[in-house]
Amino acid sequence: YKTTKESKYHWLQFKILHRLIPTNIYLKKLKLTDSNLCTFCKLEAETIEHLFVDCPYVKEIWDAVEDMLLDRYNIPIALNKTNILFGKFNTCNTYKVENLLILIIKHYIFTCKYKSKKLNTDALLNVITERFYVEKYLLLRNGEYAQYEKKCDLLDN
Repeated sequence: YKTTKESKYHWLQFKILHRLIPTNIYLKKLKLTDSNLCTFCKLEAETIEHLFVDCPYVKEIWDAVEDMLLDRYNIPIALNKTNILFGKFNTCNTYKVENLLILIIKHYIFTCKYKSKKLNTDALLNVITERFYVEKYLLLRNGEYAQYEKKCDLLDN
């Protein structure tokens, strides 16, 4: 709740933490889908871990974000399965930005799954940029711009 005020990200993280994401394994048990294979790679059973971390197409997305942050902003970010699924715990502002990025990316992956869209790095980067502008607007509107500068100025170039 300290990372963002956006309820769609709270809702998604809650569902991940409580293992309530309807993956294809679960949907097949309910006979709502024909296959338990991953929506994106169709190689392995779709678990929460596979959907958000282990799928080769999803790994490409995480790698692209890590590369983008290093190339554009000189911010080295090391993501692993624990960080991706649960976030990074620390009070420093860099972790708040990283956690917001992680939430945005997980939401993008989740949205692509249920809209039957292919994962696209360029589209994701547009989503990230738009989300940071929204965060900036909300903090400006609420008179909390100093928080934005502390939290997001790293990525506002």
